[in-house]
Parts: sequence; structure tokens; C-alpha cells
Amino acid sequence: MDVTFWCSSRHTCHPRMWCDDHAHEPWSKLYIVRQGHADYGISRDGSEPVLRTLELERIHLIPGGCRHRHACAAPFVLDWCHFTVADHDLGLRLARLDRPASWPLAEVLPADLHERAVRCAHHTPGDRLIAAGLVLQLLGRLPEPATGGESDLHRRLDPAVWWLGYHFRESVSVAALARKVGLKPSRFQQLFHQLHGCGVYAYVMNLRLSEAQRLLATSDAPVQEVAAKVGYANPFHFTRIFGRHLGQSPSAWRAQAQARFGGDQGDRATVTPMPATTT
Repeated sequence: MDVTFWCSSRHTCHPRMWCDDHAHEPWSKLYIVRQGHADYGISRDGSEPVLRTLELERIHLIPGGCRHRHACAAPFVLDWCHFTVADHDLGLRLARLDRPASWPLAEVLPADLHERAVRCAHHTPGDRLIAAGLVLQLLGRLPEPATGGESDLHRRLDPAVWWLGYHFRESVSVAALARKVGLKPSRFQQLFHQLHGCGVYAYVMNLRLSEAQRLLATSDAPVQEVAAKVGYANPFHFTRIFGRHLGQSPSAWRAQAQARFGGDQGDRATVTPMPATTT
């Protein structure tokens, strides 16, 4: 089974930086709160996420493909990594989570791996092997997918949804997606909306905007370059969409996001976007 790690690091998070909403993201996350207190919630149907505490000394698994909301009242230290999986059955286990899952850290990792297993998940081949083993162990602890109902719907649409997760930067055709799963376009759109609470193009836009936010917050790439990297050839069109849905221009959002670190470079994590690494 392939586990692809997209990025990983350690942050000291501040309320101005952490209290936020994110649209659907294609990757899942592992979080370990090292110091302090934070809350996190997810929603699969677009409703307001219910916040729950991310406890200390526990590892938290947060599935992708959801609306995310997080909050904190004071600074806290977080180890994190983003990943995706290609295995069908394990992907279904993730897709059935309606809240973050968590386990005591001492239960799932030897003490000598506590420090690096999550925050260094994509750094070296050895780190990736350790992190991949951790991901597989945690996914194996989730309930097996049931048959019938929503699980069958997930299973039917998964090839198309996974394709979108890896190719959302490209031109998207509903007809082509429908062919991947053997459905007529109208039926595909109906089932997709039933499963994700939005249409295909809104889902793709959410993925693009989430990736744009990540690039704006963690790099100094020009807005035109960010637009191209997330699938918008026309930077003016990208700026209009970004402003319509996030309430400000990409440049203004970047300035605000980077200011959330309070100017303390010692608290700001070094996040270097890298090509996805697969184990």
C-alpha cells in the first residue's frame, strides 16, 4: 500500500494563526500537541464543525475530504504531517470518520520514536518508513467499512474522488469522472453531491483554494505563480475567486497569515514545500 507524505513540521501556533476554517482538503493529518491546548472539529456535510479538544500525549488522526475548523485560546506546540493513502479499504475507513480519532502516544509508538515520527514524516527515507508504519497501524485500528448504504456509495465514487485529490490542479470533466466509475454524468453529480455536500466544481475549487492558502502562508512565491500551481492559468481570475470566497485578495491574505506569527521568527516553523514522497 502506498502512503504519500506531503509535508511535516513542528509549529508554535498562536490564536491569530490557528483560529480558522478550511474548506475540503485532499490530505489527512496526524497531530501531536506537545504543549498547551487546542480544539479541532470536522464536518462532512458542510455544517458547522463541532470542536473537540486535542489532548496532550495523544496522537490524533484527522481525515481529509472534510471541512475543518480549529481554535486555541493561547499558544501551543504542535507536531504534524499531511498524508494520503492509495489503498481502497483503508481509504474507506478514513472516509467514515466523522470526528478526529486519537490514541495514547505511548500505546502506538516506542518512546524513542516519539520525537521524530510525525514532525519529520517526509524528511528522509527512514523517517518516511517509520511514519508509514505508524499510519498503517492507526488505519488498521479504525473500524472496517460496512457494506451497503453510504459505504457502497464511497466505494463506487472513490476512484473519481481520489483522482481529484491528486489532479485537482488540472482541467476537470464531469463526464470523464463519471466514466471512471461507470455512471452517467447526471447520476454521478447527484451521488457526488449526496456524498460531499457540494458539486464537483465546488469541491475542486475548495481543494485549489486550500492549496493556495498553504502556498501563500509558507512561501514567498508571487501570486501569479501560486495561481498557476493550483490550476489557474489566469491570475486575475484566481484573485477574483480567492477574494469572493475568502473575503480579501491573495496578497492581503498572505500578509495577514504571515503576521499571525507575531513577527517572532523563533516561533515560526520552517516549512519547505517539497515534492510528494511515497513509501
